[in-house]
Amino acid sequence: MHPYPGTLIKVEGPEGGGKSTFVRWAAAQLRTQGYQVINSFEPGGGHMRLREALMELNKSQHFCRSADLVYRELVYIFADRTLHYEKLVRPALEEGMVVLLDRGVDSTLAYQGYGRCDGDPGMLRYIREANEAATGGIADDLTLLFVVRPETGMNRKKQQGQMNRFEEEGIKLARAVSIGFLTEHELHPGHFTLIDANPEEEVVRQEAIAIILAHLDRWQGQDLRACS
Repeated sequence: MHPYPGTLIKVEGPEGGGKSTFVRWAAAQLRTQGYQVINSFEPGGGHMRLREALMELNKSQHFCRSADLVYRELVYIFADRTLHYEKLVRPALEEGMVVLLDRGVDSTLAYQGYGRCDGDPGMLRYIREANEAATGGIADDLTLLFVVRPETGMNRKKQQGQMNRFEEEGIKLARAVSIGFLTEHELHPGHFTLIDANPEEEVVRQEAIAIILAHLDRWQGQDLRACS
């Protein structure tokens, strides 16, 4: 957890589960109910132009499962995360706000640790240790894991015309990432609250927002509602 009066809620999961759309929608819903909310995303929430940097990294060589290349990728990700937590997440928590994030360290573990490096113990250990430094030890209060079949997720992104660099690498990587998330769930029971993201969007939204509202209702020691 963390010592701050706010609460940190994160939404994780593979591509095509509807995380990003849900985070924006949920933030708007919570604001209409009087909550002080800030929503953001990773990677790129630290405003380091991370997407452009990673694309530049890709120009010289095709991404492969090379440990050296993964470490280079992680340098950008953790530098961005450090800024994100220093400049946005921690200050918002200190002010008692609801912080709603689209992705975080669990995605780094799933994509770089499992997807790129097949769950290599040394790489996973490095990611965990680097994350502890980047976040200053701030942990999520609630982490939703949107679980979607790899084939379903990729088909949705293709239909939306929103294929990213990971999706372009194919179903093999998508499956490895999904296995990574579920492996982390098994290794750390209680960390994730699982959401079945295979049904229609509205069904998924209502289940997830109900869990978030229940979490906020249980939150003690503060009043997260905006002053009228």
